Amino acid sequence: MGPKSNKWKLGLGVYTPFGGLVDWGDNWSGKYTLTSLNLKAIYFQPTLSIKITDRIGIGAGFVYNHGDVNLQRALPVNYPDGRSGHVTLDGTGKGYGWNAGLYIKTLSNISFALVHKSKVITKLDGGTADFTVPQSLTGSFPPGNTFNAELPLPATTSLGVGIPLSKSTVLAFDASWVQWHIYQDLSFDYATNTPALADTKSARNYRDGSSFKLGINHQASEKLALRAGVGYAFSPVQDGYVTPEAPDADRYILSAGLGYTPTRHFEVNASFFFEDVKSRKQKNIETGLDGTFKTLVYAPGISLTYKW
Repeated sequence: MGPKSNKWKLGLGVYTPFGGLVDWGDNWSGKYTLTSLNLKAIYFQPTLSIKITDRIGIGAGFVYNHGDVNLQRALPVNYPDGRSGHVTLDGTGKGYGWNAGLYIKTLSNISFALVHKSKVITKLDGGTADFTVPQSLTGSFPPGNTFNAELPLPATTSLGVGIPLSKSTVLAFDASWVQWHIYQDLSFDYATNTPALADTKSARNYRDGSSFKLGINHQASEKLALRAGVGYAFSPVQDGYVTPEAPDADRYILSAGLGYTPTRHFEVNASFFFEDVKSRKQKNIETGLDGTFKTLVYAPGISLTYKW
């Protein structure tokens, strides 16, 4: 939003670039590594843009992340009836970053956009560590314990190119480089340690990831736009470090969507996103967990936009 006659605009984005939910249950062979994980990263991003000329614009802003994590796993201690112990780690945190972008539209109407979003180190302080163990072991797993941790979220640099095929159809290409190398380990620092409960540090050793996507937008009418896309993404998870919290692999991407603009100010967009994550047989070098992971992702989406 901003004065129509001015060359600057102020916008606010609220979105979730990272996160997910996995639930393996309590009866699988890797339960001592993970039974469930619910991770949310919600970015609040106010950004200022300035139109330098009719064909060049720049923008920059601030990023605030609200992080929320709930991790659960079984403990290798048993009740008399054979049930395993259980731990739930639950915490919230915050992190800060920035973003900047450049937009250029050439005389041939081919457009280029370069966007960078910085890394965001989210600190989880004072999270609750709830241990469910037999009464005889409560001294080794003290109640009311807390933990600190860090969740490093990577910087992302993206290049977008828009090529008009006709007055109503635009071809778009997008390449992204995601600097996952900052995620080297997952550590939990407990406020109270015992001989049975030491701080943990598990190697992740991520490398940088990337993705390449090709899409098309066709303006079927003044109010209706039709869209489709394909893509391929390279996983940052190296062999030997695949875990059930993020059983990642290279993936194929398909998408389709439409946009409807009933008025000059209001816009509705709907989409459907499909990912085929390749089958990957792995043995984790720390836990020894051995198996084949295969994931399919189906993600419908809808967005509502109002322009002042």
